[in-house]
Amino acid sequence: PEMEAAYLTLVKDEQVVVRKYLANSLHEMARLLGTGITERALLEPFQRFLKDEDEVQLGVITNMTDFVEVLSPKEREKQVQSICDKLQGLENWRLRNIVASKLGTFGLLVPASVCKSTVARLCVQLLEDKVALVRSTVFSSTSVVLQHLWKGAPDDWTELLNYIKKLATSQSYQSRQMFVYIAAEIADREGDDDKLFVAEFLKPLCKLAGDGVSNVRLSVAKVVSATLINIE
Repeated sequence: PEMEAAYLTLVKDEQVVVRKYLANSLHEMARLLGTGITERALLEPFQRFLKDEDEVQLGVITNMTDFVEVLSPKEREKQVQSICDKLQGLENWRLRNIVASKLGTFGLLVPASVCKSTVARLCVQLLEDKVALVRSTVFSSTSVVLQHLWKGAPDDWTELLNYIKKLATSQSYQSRQMFVYIAAEIADREGDDDKLFVAEFLKPLCKLAGDGVSNVRLSVAKVVSATLINIE
């Protein structure tokens, strides 16, 4: 109890460097203390750090998957919803880029039925980000999330899949390129028994091989040569 009280006092320390250090080590504390104590004592600091200065936020965002993984399944679902709600409002594009790189493994922490309305929708938001690097970073995470949803019921994956497939017919050639790159990620990750790419991505990708914009055709050619050559 005394150590817990001291830790909670430090969480509110006025010096950013102190809070930054705690934010960067919070997931390690959770692993050390276990599920019960983490849920009782560390959830409040975690949520507080998510609303702190950018350099403090960076620590918890970078390690959010490791932290939430310690929680019980029921608490995971609750926290994933809360975290995604908070992350939607990030103004710093560098933080958004970190989020974009983490969403794939983060989404795997909860069932598809929860992921579809939380992590998947945050993926869509980042696919529409005004910063190109953020958009490209989230391609990989989006593919992981979609494959996770694909293992659930159709109601779990339909919304995200339809959004991605609409990119293939967008008037914006950048959006059509986005579809190509996400398709490549899907193909690269699929095992022998997976059917998502062939069922939903192969036909639209083949159509884009004849796209009127050379950059799109080049993207398709690169994808085929790099990742799809062995698909029968």
